Amino acid sequence: VRHSSHRYLVFGRYVGGYWRSLGRMYTGYSIIIMLSTMFNYIMTKKLDVGHYVAWVVTLLWTGIVNYFILKKLWSFGDKDTDQKVKDEKENSTLP
Repeated sequence: VRHSSHRYLVFGRYVGGYWRSLGRMYTGYSIIIMLSTMFNYIMTKKLDVGHYVAWVVTLLWTGIVNYFILKKLWSFGDKDTDQKVKDEKENSTLP
């Protein structure tokens, strides 16, 4: 329930069922964990950036990248998803 509600409330309409979406989420988080670890290593060991600064920079960019990676993974497989959402926004009438 938690995954489904988060998926729907944060990203809106989605493609696929619960298990497919859950697998995509874990894939996205696994990718970002590996990338952030490599990035943090490069910053601290190769570029000699302080570990607190490296931690903050890594924290900031991974939060932003997580959003876009998960949004892409959850809409993957439906080429018309973006167009459908766009059409719904244009057709809705808000006071």
